Amino acid sequence: MTDPMEKFTADFAANREERRRKRASANSTTASAPVVSPLTFIKASDWDGQPVPERQWVVHNRVPAGKVTILNGDGAAGKTTITLQLAVATPCGTDWLGAVIDTPGPAMFFSTEEDRDEIHRRLDAIRAHFGLSWRDLDRLHIHAMPEGEALLATADRTGIIKPTELYTRFHATALAIKPALIAIESAADTFGGNENDRSQVGQFLGLMRRLAIRTGAAVVLLQHPSLGGMATERGGSGSTQWNNAARSRLYFTGIRAQNGEEVDPNVRELRVVKSNYGPPGEVVRVRWQHGVFVPDAAASPLAQAAIAGEVDGLFLSLLDRFTAQGRYVGEKTGRGYAPSEFEKSPDARGTKSRAFAASMQRLFSAGRITMGPRPGASPSKKDRLVILRADATH
Repeated sequence: MTDPMEKFTADFAANREERRRKRASANSTTASAPVVSPLTFIKASDWDGQPVPERQWVVHNRVPAGKVTILNGDGAAGKTTITLQLAVATPCGTDWLGAVIDTPGPAMFFSTEEDRDEIHRRLDAIRAHFGLSWRDLDRLHIHAMPEGEALLATADRTGIIKPTELYTRFHATALAIKPALIAIESAADTFGGNENDRSQVGQFLGLMRRLAIRTGAAVVLLQHPSLGGMATERGGSGSTQWNNAARSRLYFTGIRAQNGEEVDPNVRELRVVKSNYGPPGEVVRVRWQHGVFVPDAAASPLAQAAIAGEVDGLFLSLLDRFTAQGRYVGEKTGRGYAPSEFEKSPDARGTKSRAFAASMQRLFSAGRITMGPRPGASPSKKDRLVILRADATH
């Protein structure tokens, strides 16, 4: 018969050993936890003596290589056509709306809106315009799926944007083709998230950016503007993250008068609304002609003079209005600089500060404007622009 005291002593020892083993196991688990690797930083001094990498563009100051560009365009404005023109220009070396291709190479055009026949027709007009054969378009790759599953990314239940199988296949194809340009039509059909959610938009554009970085291509994402974007003539849509996350943003639109009516249904403007790596504000006026958009006759001296006259008239009109309102502007940069103040006016018709600056110099040279004093100020203090009229002296 087992002695009770001996049994108690044996059980106590066994329990103590079990606790010791558990502690040892816990310590062993902690000790085997993965070591966190620190981030690798570059010391700026390491670049001493190294050449600065040259900025790469597909289209200089418009479409940067290896980055995401958003092309907004009004409905039926022709953004599909000008994108197809870019997709032809990239491998073939033709111009794109008056600009040369800096980085030629293969192009991919992925459309969720147009079918094969429509793209065929549009490409035929572009090919004919530039005198190209179909064999010349050997490096232009087209995928049209207006009725298929077109989502490249969707949101899960937690709001995290995840790439679809289609994105994975698209990404693999791009790595194989090694294009200089990837054009995707359109954001509305390929993004399965909320376009007004900053986080989801940022994640989706992150996937587009990954595609651009890994292929080295310029990714051009077509997007329809919202009513607000059209009203402000900036062309944006949804969350501001669309504009913030893209490195370049273009807006293709018609030209409208102050009453909102289209001036000429065959004339469009491509506006560089945002450019992180170049000067924003470029406006390219083009005309629809035989199925393609070509630089408008504005390239001629007579037409350029007509456009300059239009801006000069707008400058004088805004100066007259500002003066009547007691909002005095001058020629010196800074607060009250006339070109900057006029650009911010809702009646500027999208005219940029630099266009107004050129107009101001023309008007000075022509003796149409001068500097004068404010009402009640000393005649010697000439700090505001005034219009020289035939019937008045300022």
